[in-house]
Amino acid sequence: MAQTTSQQRENWRHFECNQGAMTLIDFGPDRIRVAPPTVDAWHALAMVLAAHNYNIRVDDTDSYNCRAIKGGTGPSLHSYGIALDVNASTNPFRLTPDNREVKFSTKPTQFERGQEVKLGIADTDMTPEMISDVLAIQTQNGVRVFEWGGNWKDRKDAMHFELDLSPQELQAGINFDTVKKPSGVVAPEQRQPEAVVMDETAGLSRGTRGDRVRELQIALQQRGFQVGQADGIFGPLTQAAVAAFQASEDLPETGMADQATMRALTRGPVVVMNGGGTMQQDDILRMLIAALARKEAADGKTASPPASGLATPRILQALVAALTGQPVAPAPTSPTGTVPPVLSPIDNALGGQMLAGKKTALSIIAYVLLELVSTKTVGTSALINSDGTAHSVLQTLIASFGGLGVLAKVDRVVQMLGLIAAKPPAPK
Repeated sequence: MAQTTSQQRENWRHFECNQGAMTLIDFGPDRIRVAPPTVDAWHALAMVLAAHNYNIRVDDTDSYNCRAIKGGTGPSLHSYGIALDVNASTNPFRLTPDNREVKFSTKPTQFERGQEVKLGIADTDMTPEMISDVLAIQTQNGVRVFEWGGNWKDRKDAMHFELDLSPQELQAGINFDTVKKPSGVVAPEQRQPEAVVMDETAGLSRGTRGDRVRELQIALQQRGFQVGQADGIFGPLTQAAVAAFQASEDLPETGMADQATMRALTRGPVVVMNGGGTMQQDDILRMLIAALARKEAADGKTASPPASGLATPRILQALVAALTGQPVAPAPTSPTGTVPPVLSPIDNALGGQMLAGKKTALSIIAYVLLELVSTKTVGTSALINSDGTAHSVLQTLIASFGGLGVLAKVDRVVQMLGLIAAKPPAPK
């Protein structure tokens, strides 16, 4: 064994009990969770088992599992996504204090070998030839990939296969010339490179590798969609993250990062106006900056606020006037005999009837103004640095735009309750 258990825990510590970092892959008829850098290694193991016509039982096979090591102390290597138990009931864990060698059955079929295991005649339903082929799997640099628990001296854990190398050693890639393959199976690197996207305008799909995939994964992570490790490999976890992002953007859930998906990933969150139009966050910030600049120019005042503080309602009214180009008028009076519009508390807080229908955009402005009030600055110098870049206040606000949809939803609920309250009672 090239690596001790303690060394492997240290080598793979980033993945310890980190289920969100695991990736789900096919392993024969089963689906297993493993650490993303190990995917090709498990595919190689599956090839060897298939080449020996060894049947994997889905209910009897276990991969990632955050648990303690069996018969020892500390976390199992299953906790790191680098160990796999195959067909546990016919490859049981047994203590062997006499340090004897593993007992193989000589029966020709897997079923018959399993029966001898249950009778205590053999330790495993696997064959010596199959285990020899598993242990022959190497990286491109000639490092052995797997350790088998059936070879341990003081115990026999014949179900158990684990990675026997560090992530750095595994980066060299699997040498599929060392992998015994079923008839007709082609090694991954010998397949036609249909998954390699050369056209920069083309979409990214499962199987694609490279820098563009890594950039996609990082962008998804920044939006809160988990892809495991940003390794530049478009696997099932990345595909699921793309589909989840597409669902959040009302895009077709294809799981393929097409041009529409990439555009949605690279732009800021969209604000939907009550009238049906859309605005980008940078559009709103430009409007805000321009409005404040016009207001300052019209008033002939400096950027510094009075030491006594600022009145938020007055600032909102002045900003609305600057944006609309019209003076702030008093709320209109309802015609005689009609029921006045029902205003929610949010309407009232933002200026009354004058702001009805504009709350989504103005909620963003309110966020900005409240931030500026808290920093005691309202002039353009508070928004733009001397080199023309955005002030840190704006950078902070950009990160918070995603939660503004909650305000609109709350407002709609409040408005509905207000309408119910204002409805005249039915005649008796």
